[in-house]
Amino acid sequence: MIKKNKTQSKLLSLIIALFIVVAMVVVSCQLPFFGGGGSDTPIIPPITPPPNNTPKYKIAYTNINTGLTIINEDGTNKQVISYGGNPTWSPDGTKLVFDDRAVLYIYDFQTNQQIEIARYNGRGFRVFSDLNQFVSNTKIFSVLTSPPNDTDGIIYEVDITDINNVVLRRKGQAQNTTDILGPQLAVSRDGTKLAYSYTQGNNPDSYIIIQDLTTNQQTIITQTQGNQRSEELPKWSPNNDKILFRTLDYNNNYKEEIYLYDLNTNQLINLTNEFQLSGLAVATYDFSPDGTKIIFTYSRARYIYDIVNNQITNIDSMAGTTGKSLFDPKWSNDGSIIFFTGSGGNFGGSLNDSTIEKIKVVGRNYIYDGLVVLESDIQEEWEVSPVRLP
Repeated sequence: MIKKNKTQSKLLSLIIALFIVVAMVVVSCQLPFFGGGGSDTPIIPPITPPPNNTPKYKIAYTNINTGLTIINEDGTNKQVISYGGNPTWSPDGTKLVFDDRAVLYIYDFQTNQQIEIARYNGRGFRVFSDLNQFVSNTKIFSVLTSPPNDTDGIIYEVDITDINNVVLRRKGQAQNTTDILGPQLAVSRDGTKLAYSYTQGNNPDSYIIIQDLTTNQQTIITQTQGNQRSEELPKWSPNNDKILFRTLDYNNNYKEEIYLYDLNTNQLINLTNEFQLSGLAVATYDFSPDGTKIIFTYSRARYIYDIVNNQITNIDSMAGTTGKSLFDPKWSNDGSIIFFTGSGGNFGGSLNDSTIEKIKVVGRNYIYDGLVVLESDIQEEWEVSPVRLP
């Protein structure tokens, strides 16, 4: 009996010693399920952040040779999904509306189906417009022009709540637009107002009209008749209370200007009045998603206009884009990236090639972030998805 108890005691001592050694090793390694440094707070292994070039958005664009294309904003996962052009994303990023040969389509990425939603029937309207705008996930505003002269744009609300039973409701009409097939019409983001460029007969003047789509009341926001000036390309702010547009002065060598109009105050601001035009002016613009800033290009340079502080800053030196040919800016939905159309010459390629490039927004800093697409024959109409990738 005594010999047996001594053996048990030795065994128990050995077990205790082994336990102490293991515990010391675990504590020294600071495994997640043990405290460290005398603290009771669990130690969580650090999470490795994703690389800076992890894609956040998709881009839809049309190459006239290959078709309607989807690509991640880092240039990966390129897919040609259809023919057609003028792509516009739904707010949830699951659908893409586009037109092809007088037919309006939706591509549903959840089902990978292409669905026809409107077709020219030879009588009522034509589907020839790059205005196809979602105002919700189930409603699109589209311009379907009226034969025979196609100078009047009929504004339709396309209800796709039931994709198999699409409903078209006429919401208004834009008369004598300067270019019904171009981007001369814009519906406010809440779908209540229309802005368009109006011309009368052979008069070279045109001016911006705002039309309430509920009452059809029209307001001319400037008085340029007889001044030999064209006003065009209206664009609404995210909160529907401001409009950007471009002017061409026929009496001043077709000089371009960019104006901002405030519907609440009737204030009209010329954003480019102090700038000297040098070389080719490419006057293009977009609002930041919160509506507080405007990115615009003018005379081969890029500027940010701070609406709150009424301040204009040239960002080329900061972004490293001085001398680059970048225009048609499109701000991402979270405000972190500004995308541009560019020239293939930016990358030493042919000037006939087109690019899509990007600038990162980091606080008040703007940093050039490189190339997304370099191809020939990219059409001007392209769109960035409104939601981040999963």
